[in-house]
Amino acid sequence: MPKSGSADVVVKATIAASPENTTTGAFTFQVNAFRGRDAKGLDQYAGAAIITGTASQTLAASSTGSLTFSLSASSPKTGFIIGHNTNTTLDKEIAKFDVKAENRDVTIKTFKTTIVDGGSIVSAVKLYDGSTLLASAAYVAEVDDLGGVDMADDRNGDADDSSSDLVATFPNLNVLVAKDTTKTLTIKVDLKPIDGTTVTEGSTVTAAINTNATNFTAIDAQDNMLAQAQINSNTNGAITGKLMTAYTKAPLLTFVSAKIDKTVQAGQDDQADAEIPCSHGVVCIKPAKLIWNVVLISVFRHATDSTHFNSHSGYRFNRTPNVQVFVVG
Repeated sequence: MPKSGSADVVVKATIAASPENTTTGAFTFQVNAFRGRDAKGLDQYAGAAIITGTASQTLAASSTGSLTFSLSASSPKTGFIIGHNTNTTLDKEIAKFDVKAENRDVTIKTFKTTIVDGGSIVSAVKLYDGSTLLASAAYVAEVDDLGGVDMADDRNGDADDSSSDLVATFPNLNVLVAKDTTKTLTIKVDLKPIDGTTVTEGSTVTAAINTNATNFTAIDAQDNMLAQAQINSNTNGAITGKLMTAYTKAPLLTFVSAKIDKTVQAGQDDQADAEIPCSHGVVCIKPAKLIWNVVLISVFRHATDSTHFNSHSGYRFNRTPNVQVFVVG
């Protein structure tokens, strides 16, 4: 502190979340409570008399805990999931949701997710906390009363009892989200056999959550039940994962090198050597060549007909109308 200068002394206290007594006494500094050392290294004391702060500060209990949900940055992007033509395929990840607790620790007791199952391919829906399976359930379709909204049939709280809402409910949970931390919860599904008859290639599935007190039940550290006002700042909306398409086989392009050695031939498309393995590590075309007639700025996620990767070559696959990729043997 410079000569003739001054400084403010601020006193703060950590209090219980819900104090029994909400009125405090006066806070005081005793005589010579302040000690400093001057430029010559000598201790100097201040406070010739007791200094009393403002008396009877009133304390208020902290707010009820709250939750904020969002689609996780680590949630799967639009793409494909691989099933089997004769067996059920377990635990295919389709969405991840982040949930943050504020004001107090919050424990989630019930979690619901709404599934869009484009080809009746899902046999079970599962909720994971990291690698830990929390619950598994079949989804149940809401019953459309055809005469308005029967709230008893509105399972996900979106003010609509549409029969297209396929809701999986995970009750009796005990998912603790500590105050000011974020937990990521994962939705996985089991896929029915993609036999080509009952379930076909290209069936799609998505998972969503609705941010309301019907979709989630939770209590905070003081046993307060969270209401709509404590969920996503009183905003009831849908948060939807990306579209996932199911196949039994799909291409998998692996980045090998930043250097591309292309072959330039007059009057022909440029060529570059590449290796394209199928899913499950089975190499379908090796070696192969990628030929492009425009700058390829993104790789296709799945072929228009994935079965061609088994034993055929020379097929063209479109990622965008202006980007054409050829695979030739």
